Amino acid sequence: MLPDLPQLKADIAQVFHTVFKNRVNAYLGVVGEVPRSVIKEGRSPMTLRPDDSRDETTLKAASAELNLKVEEIQHLSVEQRINKLDTAAREMANQISSHAFATINKAVNKVGNVVDAKGRPFSAEAIFEVLEKIQMDFEDDGVQHKELTVVIPPALTDRVKETMEHIQQDPELSERYNKIIDKKRTEWRDREAARKLVG
Repeated sequence: MLPDLPQLKADIAQVFHTVFKNRVNAYLGVVGEVPRSVIKEGRSPMTLRPDDSRDETTLKAASAELNLKVEEIQHLSVEQRINKLDTAAREMANQISSHAFATINKAVNKVGNVVDAKGRPFSAEAIFEVLEKIQMDFEDDGVQHKELTVVIPPALTDRVKETMEHIQQDPELSERYNKIIDKKRTEWRDREAARKLVG
């Protein structure tokens, strides 16, 4: 009779757990880049805004099932096991992403931070309107703004790139863009000054 080797089993289980967690993070895409924090038992996450308004975030469980028949386990290769984990990881990531975007959508609608093109084609005006509505942070030198993450449907990717190139090449649009960025830079400096005074 072969030895049970519980420590080896635990080590293998940990490897598969790590693979699963990494796959979930990979499938989360931009949602996986959002900072995370542990919520202590009995507490709910809350968004506090500069105007003292607050929103409690609704938590939602995400889960995925992985079913294996006892008789098939011994015949599965490592690759086949990882493929099954991969399917479960994709399902869990889809649930997390869907809830995250639904929460964001609810929040921006509540504060009126939505840009609606009302059926018009995507244009520089839409980009300017979005930039006006968002808060921008800048690098310590105060010159370059921190990288923005934009989530768009794949069908719009080329159109957005073309529009950004058009803004850069058209002197009038480029000037408008730079004025918005300058305004955002001033707002950022004011926030930083207020933060340092309070701190």
